[in-house]
Amino acid sequence: MKAIIIIRENKLEWLSSLFPLIHPAMVPLCNKPLIEYLVEFMVLSQCESISINTEDPGHDIKEYFEDGDRWGVSISYETIEPFESIDSIISKNNVYHGGDNFPLIVSDGLFFIHYNQENFTLALDKTYDAGLFANCSSGSLLIASSDKHLRNISSANSKVTFMLSGLESLDDIFDLAMEILDAEQKHYTLTGYKELEQIIYGKNVRFGSNIDIRPPAIIGNNVIIHDNVVLGPYVVIGHNVIIGTKSEVEKSVVTSNTYIGPGMELNKKLVNGNKIFSMPGGGVCEVDDKGFYSFLLPASKPSESSTGNRIKILFKQFLGLLFKKQKHQIQ
Repeated sequence: MKAIIIIRENKLEWLSSLFPLIHPAMVPLCNKPLIEYLVEFMVLSQCESISINTEDPGHDIKEYFEDGDRWGVSISYETIEPFESIDSIISKNNVYHGGDNFPLIVSDGLFFIHYNQENFTLALDKTYDAGLFANCSSGSLLIASSDKHLRNISSANSKVTFMLSGLESLDDIFDLAMEILDAEQKHYTLTGYKELEQIIYGKNVRFGSNIDIRPPAIIGNNVIIHDNVVLGPYVVIGHNVIIGTKSEVEKSVVTSNTYIGPGMELNKKLVNGNKIFSMPGGGVCEVDDKGFYSFLLPASKPSESSTGNRIKILFKQFLGLLFKKQKHQIQ
């Protein structure tokens, strides 16, 4: 089985405007890039090779996935033109997939696939010769027993055991995070380990005293949570995050490299650095005072810095922000 993933950046400008520092397909959902859920779906479908096709060749997708060895597949990369047709992209990938006599999966667009890795199966036999087709508001998934059948596919042949959800707004991403927290944690491979039911911790999480974590919750790597903090229910805390003393976070998502100052209260919010989005609706408030909310410097790659050093970096940034806040209050 071969797979082609097509990401069209020209249709994702809304997402790029919200997360300008990363490729839109790398925007996190429960601390995993959106595109990684597509890749893992292809792996579960027993694809041996995946070709990721994007309009922008200079992106962080290749840096993240590299050659695909960590996922047990071969991943290659191709550049496409804006609005290029699927037929043209398949032809461009002919050298990559080596002919048209094998099962092929093509995802076109950025969307989310609901599946359960514990009981997922996808077998293509003669029943599927005409191909399968599933779509949503932001893309489609095409599956066929050969390149030839894929080109002649018809939506009338749709029979799938998974579901697609469109991604057209920040509400869509936030709602998916809440759904995964509520009932789908076991459906996907999420970063971290479970200590209690419906609570996932990452590596190198440091807690202060009197911390109250109410499930469901997901906490990323290299997180500092200070004294008397209440997290949950329904929270996702990204990687490299600092949460100040006596803050309360409920039904909210805090993205990676974010600082939340002491005494903050968040409910139905998505926080990305100093930008606070109210959910639903996505109304945004940008906070100028770095003592309340701010971006933290991204941690170094694991190969360049130990997790202990990354925690030290976060702690130094916290002390700097705390000093600025105290100085501001004195003035």
